[in-house]
Amino acid sequence: MTCHDFNKYKTWLFDLDGTLIDSSYAHRLAYHETLNNRTRQIISDFRYDDYKGWSTEEVFISLGFRDYTLETMIRIKQEYYRKYVTLGKISIFPGATELLETLVNTGRTVSIVTGSSRASATLALDYLGIRPMITDLVTTDDVKQGKPAPDLYRCALSKRITQPVVAVEDSLAGVYAAQNAQLPVVHVHYDSFIPGTIPIDSFDSIIEVL
Repeated sequence: MTCHDFNKYKTWLFDLDGTLIDSSYAHRLAYHETLNNRTRQIISDFRYDDYKGWSTEEVFISLGFRDYTLETMIRIKQEYYRKYVTLGKISIFPGATELLETLVNTGRTVSIVTGSSRASATLALDYLGIRPMITDLVTTDDVKQGKPAPDLYRCALSKRITQPVVAVEDSLAGVYAAQNAQLPVVHVHYDSFIPGTIPIDSFDSIIEVL
């Protein structure tokens, strides 16, 4: 069990994809369909795992798309992803619903801070039935720069929230975004330890001490 005082945090800022929900398969399919239909020369080198935590716009910019073509690629990819959400290609991680319920029932505030678009995030939250527990939703639509820039977390912190605050992240980009906003970070579903984070093996590690 992680030796950390989780009880002190009054506001919890959760990343969505890869943290609360397992959406990698849906995103991977959406990117591959979009790239395969438009630019087959790129798809052979594309690995979704290399871009976890990035916004869709930033992924396509890194692949060289600009202007109208960039906007088109973003729109098509998001349409594919939302289709896969409705087809049941996403799921909630074990213990995530129970953790959210525990936090809400003990008077904490829960918000989502995600690099997804508002439409995609809202659809996923509704599909998995956890939206009623979420106080606020901060998305890539609300800022100029996504993770690892701190903009998303600074946007969340600019709202009326109760201190102290903690972020919960899975990706390197997400951890850096929260750290750059001077937040403590609970690190979940990680492949390797990131210095300065609070690593946990499962959400049960938090639930059992609240």
